[in-house]
Amino acid sequence: MLIRGEPGVGKDILARLIHAATARHPNSFIKVNCGGQPEDRVEADLFGHEMGACPLALRQRLGSFEFAHHGTVYLEEIGALPRTLVPKLLYVLRTGEVLAHRRPRDHLGRWARHRLDSAERADRR
Repeated sequence: MLIRGEPGVGKDILARLIHAATARHPNSFIKVNCGGQPEDRVEADLFGHEMGACPLALRQRLGSFEFAHHGTVYLEEIGALPRTLVPKLLYVLRTGEVLAHRRPRDHLGRWARHRLDSAERADRR
């Protein structure tokens, strides 16, 4: 679902209300801001990473899709999502399989079932 509107109109509140009104409400609602962050940070937030996958990966980290299993992932400013991550996001949406950020020894992904809500400013083109 895509929620569009001017800045400050409460798109995230609407997404939370939608989440609360569905059967997914007992499960997690995870909000990820895709704008204003470096690409590797957005990738780690969404998909996670294994310890040692990059210099700052001091431990394994689960991504938002894994945390929101059976819940909702809300992507704020989805239009700012780095283009290199779009195929990976589409793969997760199509298959439900989450492939973590450069998982060196683990060739198997993790499965997650979730709903994806996203928002974008109405003035972005």
